[in-house]
Amino acid sequence: MFLLSLGVMFVSCEKDDDKPKDEENELAYISNTFEAIKVIHDNLGADAEKTPADLVKLYDEKIKDNIALTEQPVFANWIGHMKDNADQTAEAGKAGKLGKRFLNEKGIELPQMVKKGFIGSFQLNGFNKALREGVQAKTKEDRKKALDKGVAYLLGDVSYLEKAKDADGAYPVYPGSQFSHYMNKVSTSEKYKNIGDDLYNVFKDAYTKTDDASAYSNTLLEINKLVVTIVAFRGVHYLTKGEELQGGFSEDAAHEVSEGLGFCYSLQFAYKPHGQYYLTKEQAEEFTTVDLWGAGAPEFLDNKANEIADLFDFTVADAK
Repeated sequence: MFLLSLGVMFVSCEKDDDKPKDEENELAYISNTFEAIKVIHDNLGADAEKTPADLVKLYDEKIKDNIALTEQPVFANWIGHMKDNADQTAEAGKAGKLGKRFLNEKGIELPQMVKKGFIGSFQLNGFNKALREGVQAKTKEDRKKALDKGVAYLLGDVSYLEKAKDADGAYPVYPGSQFSHYMNKVSTSEKYKNIGDDLYNVFKDAYTKTDDASAYSNTLLEINKLVVTIVAFRGVHYLTKGEELQGGFSEDAAHEVSEGLGFCYSLQFAYKPHGQYYLTKEQAEEFTTVDLWGAGAPEFLDNKANEIADLFDFTVADAK
């Protein structure tokens, strides 16, 4: 009965049937996408070597076809919006640059929406596809292949599951993997201390259970819970920075809040334990509507932080 419900979780809620062009080389396909994402990450600031127009072209050629179908035009619009307003100075109701950052009309830093949005549209979406394949797999070998893909989408490369932590207790981060970077940060919190260790250990445990479909599927459920918790927790952490907007607009506060908005936007790709997503696309899009220049922004962000925390097993205070 449990195996059936888990199968429903990863099949009936499927958002896209966007299979990679070459299934046999999907691990290389994933790696190549991360390389392109890393270039975009490195060139979203005002001091970038590549222009926004270059980034739109790179996105269209190397990334667009590899992310969730529903999000392909969204990211193109965000990157293009930066291109269209690169020579303007941002102010209330007007998109442009403020210091080294690109803001839209509402004061939301679009590069942060792009970076954190890729966690959902590429990393979580691909991870979900891998879990679906694992649940549906009929052989030990196919269950292992599905795990390899799941690890690759989150950590960038299967080999990173065996890499040791550094002197500060952080796991190495594959270039372009925002998930890994923030997994390390969440692992330093009191609430989820060492959650990175937990995730790595459960992934390794799943590899030992590929000959038992039921035990394997139970372990996939554990993995999913840890993954979505990391994304939600970090999103709420950044939303709490909205209290710094109480006295008016702040570039630094808007930067951190924009990170939180991007994380929470990605939760439309996070599964609940027995089906359905934590957020619908419409609910995720609400995070893009706040006007950070406006007096109502702190209350909006506080309400949203509490809504997300309530969906998971933590409080806003835990995430601060």
